[in-house]
Amino acid sequence: MMVHLCLLLITIFYNVNAHGWSDWVCANPNGAAKASISASGVIHEIIAQEQPGYGIVNFGIVPQYPGSEAWTTNNFRGYRRILTLDSPIYGISVREQGGYGIVNMRAVLGNGRYSNWITSNTNGVVKEIKYFPSIKWIQGREQGGYGIVDLRVWDE
Repeated sequence: MMVHLCLLLITIFYNVNAHGWSDWVCANPNGAAKASISASGVIHEIIAQEQPGYGIVNFGIVPQYPGSEAWTTNNFRGYRRILTLDSPIYGISVREQGGYGIVNMRAVLGNGRYSNWITSNTNGVVKEIKYFPSIKWIQGREQGGYGIVDLRVWDE
């Protein structure tokens, strides 16, 4: 109970009401913005590459139809993690660990629900971005030697 209360107290919310790109969820200016991936339609899975000592070094989505993957970077080192979703995604929650970047992520679902975390890493501060009515594009920021250090979303 105390852990959940502490987690709630350090969660940072970024809510976006206008159309277009959101702010970067971690506000980390380091590295380079990578390719935007389309999240239009129903997202069936969030996928990630978790590299020991670095955290998440790549992430992507798998739409329900036709089922092809879309990744933000070309870094496929480490272990593939898969998070299957059961409802539309309205935001993304991440854990940002100092000196590592983003080490975990989960989907914000409807009715105040969350998916499971994609990795088992519980280090770092939870930051969240919500976008209503839904997310259409996702973009990551990659820094050499750190992996994914930030992300943002877009709706038209």
